[in-house]
Amino acid sequence: MLQNTALRDVGNVKIVDILRDMDFLTAKDIKDEFIRLMNQGHRSIVGNLLAVKLVDSSGLEALATAQIKARSLNIHFSIILNNPNIRKLLATTGLDGFIEIHQTEEEAVKTGQQP
Repeated sequence: MLQNTALRDVGNVKIVDILRDMDFLTAKDIKDEFIRLMNQGHRSIVGNLLAVKLVDSSGLEALATAQIKARSLNIHFSIILNNPNIRKLLATTGLDGFIEIHQTEEEAVKTGQQP
């Protein structure tokens, strides 16, 4: 089985590098990883989608579910994304107004470290 994510810490921010496209084959594992980190008590989580080329409806659901869970636990959740096609998909579905999106890791970490 291929690994879908890699984890890193930058200060108090947990970075989840998503290594594969977010589709029906990977989305559940990626969502479960976000939820697992939240349940472990991490207060700031960033999904790094810079390597992702495709997000299908399963991937959208994974991101939305992670954001809903984060809000319910008062956890900061955001994503790093610079793919214009995925950005357009998030805009079309309205998720761009629901999930905090950053262009760079530096930007995401800076926001995630704020109290």
